[in-house]
Amino acid sequence: MDTTSAPMAPKTVAGKKSRIRVFKKYNPYMIFGASLLILITLVVLIGPLVLQTDPNAINPKMRLQHVGTPGHLLGTDHLGRDMLARILYGGRMSLLTAVLTAFCAAIAGVSVGLVAGMSNKTVDIIIMRVVDMLQSFPNILLAILIVAFLGPSLVNAMIAIAVVNIPFFAILTRSVTLSMKEKDFVKASHAIGNSKLVTTLRHVIPNISPYIISQSMMNVGTMLTVLTSLSFLGLGVQPPTAELGSMLGELRTVMTKIPDVVACPGIVIVLAVIGFNMLGDGLRDHFEPKSRN
Repeated sequence: MDTTSAPMAPKTVAGKKSRIRVFKKYNPYMIFGASLLILITLVVLIGPLVLQTDPNAINPKMRLQHVGTPGHLLGTDHLGRDMLARILYGGRMSLLTAVLTAFCAAIAGVSVGLVAGMSNKTVDIIIMRVVDMLQSFPNILLAILIVAFLGPSLVNAMIAIAVVNIPFFAILTRSVTLSMKEKDFVKASHAIGNSKLVTTLRHVIPNISPYIISQSMMNVGTMLTVLTSLSFLGLGVQPPTAELGSMLGELRTVMTKIPDVVACPGIVIVLAVIGFNMLGDGLRDHFEPKSRN
């Protein structure tokens, strides 16, 4: 028995060590942020199918009901509309628009940053001066200016938020691209006759993608905040469409009467922003181990 059991010990210890290494590979920030976002996404996607309540149905007899009212778990607003249904539909719209806006801003900003980083000094200076000019304006003020010029609507709000976030992605991409240009494999690609476009597609983009992905996740939370802020001010989604920011804007007049109901959309926004920020922070630590300290 002793001779057969002895060889098993090293394997068991090695197995435990390998499992510990795998666990450490994914830090708690990334796990918590991803879990929170998955939970919120599942709730806003599946919730309306289960609840099957019209978020715009008005019931004056049930107006201004508090959280926990029978038949209205999260209460009702000033028009008697069910807040749970409106939060489920509004949360879906807010998350979708924030992700789409971040994707569009990332595509445009990364393209600008790649062109600036891979071009000669003159082109780089011209592009970055334009980017610096856009970045000199506070994001929310520039977004309000763009929406005021285009007109209040969800699409115009998304365009405005995408435009004001292009400098963020452009500066980030240019920075990592300039450092990547000095790598031996990029110089070797130029040496064997590959064009800048081929080198960028084959070598630069795959190597800078982790930085872009991690920063994009944190930026989605910022875009969600600004989008809901524009809707709160009446420059984004227009009533009666359910959206977290517009719901807060409509409920501000009854905040003292049903503060528990008014807090519900805000809590969803906060949780979603925390999820995106923690996921982005965890991805950054995963891709850049030196940044964990």
